Amino acid sequence: MSLMEEIASLEEVAGALGRKPEWLMRRWLKLHQDHGFPRKHPSGWTWPRSAVAAWLRAGGFMPEPAAPANDNGSVDVEAAYRAMLSERYGGNG
Repeated sequence: MSLMEEIASLEEVAGALGRKPEWLMRRWLKLHQDHGFPRKHPSGWTWPRSAVAAWLRAGGFMPEPAAPANDNGSVDVEAAYRAMLSERYGGNG
C-alpha cells in the first residue's frame, strides 16, 4: 500500500461529509472538539483515511470511552502488598 492511500485530501473528506472544502477548512477544529472528528495532519489539509472512515462509520460521532475493565482505584495496593508479605514470610505486616 502506498502512503498516498493512507491519507485523504481536503476535497475527498469534504465530499464524504457532503460539504465544500471551504466549509471543512473553517469548521474541522470545531468538529474535532465537539464530535471527535479526527485531527488533520499538522503540515497540511490531509487526514488519516482510516480515522475518517471509522468516524463516519460510527455515525459521525465518536463513542464515549469505555469504562475500565478493572477497578484498581478502590484497592489499597500497599495494604495488599503487606498482607502478601505477611502471608508468605509471617509477621504482623
